[in-house]
Amino acid sequence: MTDKETRSGEAAILQKQAEEALRESNDRLSLATRAGGVGIWDLDLVQNILIWDDQMFALYGVTRDHFGGAYESWKTAVLPEDVQQADAEVQLAWRGEKDLDTEFRVLWPNGAIHNIRVLAIVKRDAYGQPVRMIGTNWDTTAQKQADEALKQAHDELEQRVAERTEELQQANEDLWTEITDRKQAEELTQRERAFFDQLVETAREGIAINDPQGKVMRVNAEFVRMFGYGANEAVGQCIDDLVVPPARQEEARAITRSAGQGEESLLETVRCRKDGTLVDVSLISAPILVAGKQEAVYAIYRDITDRKQAEEALRESEENFRHFLDDSPLGVRIVTAEGETIYANRAILDIYGFSSLEELRTTPLEKRYTSESYIEFKKRYERRQQGEDSPSEYEVNVVRKNGEVRHLLVSRKGQLWNGKKQYQLLYRDITKSKQAEETLYNERLLLRTLIDNIPDSIYSKDLACRKTLVNSAEVRYIGAKSEADLLGKSDFDIYPGELAEKFFADDQLVMQTGEPMLNREEYVLDEKQQKRWLLTSKLPLRNQEGRIIGLVGIGRDITDRKQAEESREQTEAQLRQSQKMEAIGTLAGGVAHDFNNLLTGILGNIALMRGSLPPADPLLENLNAAETSARQAADLTKGLLTFSRSAMVLPVPINITAALDATLALLKQSLPATIDIVRDYEQTTWNVLVDQSQMTQILLNLAVNARDAMDGKGALTIRARNEVVGEEYLQTHPFARTGEFIHLSVTDTGPGMSSEVMEHLFEPFYTTKPIGSGTGLGLSVVYGAVKQAGGWITAVSTEGVGRTAPQKYPSDWKNILGGIGQTCSGATFDIYLPRCLQEPAQSFAPASIPVNAGSGTVLVVEDEPIVCAVTQALLSRSGYTVLTALDGASALNVLRDHPVGIGLILLDMTMPGMTTGEVVQAIRALDPTVPILLNSGYTSNGAVKQMLEENSVQGFLGKPYDLDQLLGKVQMLLHRG
Repeated sequence: MTDKETRSGEAAILQKQAEEALRESNDRLSLATRAGGVGIWDLDLVQNILIWDDQMFALYGVTRDHFGGAYESWKTAVLPEDVQQADAEVQLAWRGEKDLDTEFRVLWPNGAIHNIRVLAIVKRDAYGQPVRMIGTNWDTTAQKQADEALKQAHDELEQRVAERTEELQQANEDLWTEITDRKQAEELTQRERAFFDQLVETAREGIAINDPQGKVMRVNAEFVRMFGYGANEAVGQCIDDLVVPPARQEEARAITRSAGQGEESLLETVRCRKDGTLVDVSLISAPILVAGKQEAVYAIYRDITDRKQAEEALRESEENFRHFLDDSPLGVRIVTAEGETIYANRAILDIYGFSSLEELRTTPLEKRYTSESYIEFKKRYERRQQGEDSPSEYEVNVVRKNGEVRHLLVSRKGQLWNGKKQYQLLYRDITKSKQAEETLYNERLLLRTLIDNIPDSIYSKDLACRKTLVNSAEVRYIGAKSEADLLGKSDFDIYPGELAEKFFADDQLVMQTGEPMLNREEYVLDEKQQKRWLLTSKLPLRNQEGRIIGLVGIGRDITDRKQAEESREQTEAQLRQSQKMEAIGTLAGGVAHDFNNLLTGILGNIALMRGSLPPADPLLENLNAAETSARQAADLTKGLLTFSRSAMVLPVPINITAALDATLALLKQSLPATIDIVRDYEQTTWNVLVDQSQMTQILLNLAVNARDAMDGKGALTIRARNEVVGEEYLQTHPFARTGEFIHLSVTDTGPGMSSEVMEHLFEPFYTTKPIGSGTGLGLSVVYGAVKQAGGWITAVSTEGVGRTAPQKYPSDWKNILGGIGQTCSGATFDIYLPRCLQEPAQSFAPASIPVNAGSGTVLVVEDEPIVCAVTQALLSRSGYTVLTALDGASALNVLRDHPVGIGLILLDMTMPGMTTGEVVQAIRALDPTVPILLNSGYTSNGAVKQMLEENSVQGFLGKPYDLDQLLGKVQMLLHRG
């Protein structure tokens, strides 16, 4: 054998011995790391993959299932206060500034905090970039020195392994180098043995090394402390006899069998101390193999009593918490980020009517919500999926299994559940409160609706008398735009000071005494500052404790009632005035009737006397004067009847200037000499169609008012003009009409009228004259007469100014058919009467009785002997055959005695016995065709008009009548066919 072969053989032997030594060293290192609680990790920096050995999971108190396998997963386990510093140390190692050698604290899931020491090296690529990091962790809470030794041994071992591997590869080239390596390996083995002895002795776990038969070969100090046996007592004894309680013997034998089969056992169990007490331990048991042969078995015991107690406490706490959740009236549900339900308590199942969690999970969401709430759920879910904020508290309507709808208040909160992000949802059933709220809302809505629709004013005030509630009526009465304009305001912000002071005093009295103020009549001012009368009640407002916190007020608008009362009083006064005027009118009518009968006799006898005298007889002048006076007396009588509204209105064409002069001639006698009458007539004034007596009344009333206004001194101006009324005039006087009119104006020089008087100028029974001085109907008669003539009247005046700008009166003529009796001062009354194209009748001229002017038989029915005789004489001398009767019954007898031949009946309307209507009806029963001519000195305008319209009579002749009027009517009716 050559030297080279010799050297190669020796090298192979040395290499095998080195490999065996290295394998033994690795086994001892693995045993050491387990015994010393050292965890090893490997971090791939390129792919961010972190690999832990089993001891690492033990050090961090987690399982593989709950480890993310990345650098960030490690950071989440570090106590938050230490994360920044630990991460900074790692970054420094990556940058090559220093090796990773630091300590930090970790938080176990059960809440325990452990001190961890870390050592690591960084592997770099050809460019110097870090690609891998390998390190170890161990718990340094009780053994800082052992951890340092472990780090040193680990570093030395890696270095020696690398060196030894290289030496073996070069063994064939340099035997002496390999011999040196062998010596170094032997030295390393000795150091590792020393390190192993120190590591075992200082480990915080109890360690026992047993032979394959279970005899104790060695125990460390922690084993002695944990079980109470001295090292000398334990060595040589069967480990199962020492620490395994009887109930766990079969378990111990199974562990021994596993070790014999080269298997490792890892379990949590119970062991027995020397004093007989039991201790909870975490046990690792595994064979120690040398050259593939089992040389021994190691057992590592960790006292987990505290952890077990903590786990038991946690289990009990979790059990109690689960019972608490299950018994909670609130529904509790735990869901994943995807919405899967992983827990639901009894209350949430009851809310839905489900019997199990599975039923809740399998019921589609759209069936668990109402359609509206399901839409809202999807919106919330989409916002969360897009990373947008979603409300943590919201309300939903859910549908129970039986179809019943429940209203829930949901609170959503994120939390860690089994190490994962989950969401806790709390459900509170607020169906009853919602129903109560809805009921309360409906009641409030009903109450508010009633309050706002009650016509009475309703309000409330606080202790400072500020309004806290007002209804629509109160807003309307005050003239505000809305309730908001009044809330928070006091009466001083709304009403004048004096009125506000009164309301404030009333409010204070009610709130201070607690006594209500009921049914008080008081006024407020509306937006136009007009008074509105209210029937007011104020009551104290109390809270639940009975303390007064304000008041409530109710005001009923009694303005209409007050006005009605005032109107009733005024109406009663007007009624009394009207009754007085009616009595006066009745008296005047009776007087006028008798007077007209007398005038009829006078005028008739004058006509008879004139017919008996020769044309040149000087007595004719006296008769003519007497007839003129009688006619004037007849006009006065007609005016009296017009005043009593008992005269027939007979409009005729008249010359306005002649009518004015005739009236002013009479008026001058009743006016004081200190009043000047100024006539201002257009020379060729048009004619008008009007009753002469009404024309007289118009001027008389206006003149008398002017006299009273001027206090007997001043000027009264009468003007008459022809005027064409155009469209321009109608713009300011819409009640007028276009056409040709006589414009008559009456102006006085008095002090003028106030605006208040002007507002009521044409209202019936309104007067400013002292009681007993006026009828209140003067201008009413004027207004009615002008209206009947087809015209209109306006007045202009301003108090203290005299004549002023025009003011119209009024647009609604039909509703104001009378006017007012009113003292008019400094005023001008403008009267417009339509033009009449007919010429006036010829003025009176005395005439003789025509002889044989007519023929036929006339029945005169008249109870006044003088009138009957005069009428008979006038008709007889004119050629008529006259029959007479003193009353209706007599007339019927005459008609029966002369069934043919009577051509006309002249019937007086005021006779004893039968009424006019009864007489006419009886005549028609005897002779339906004979014409009837009514005559009277006093009659109802309406009664005559009705009989004429019905054609039950054919004409009317008012007393007193002259010869021409009598013969004209008789001839017309006798010869109408």
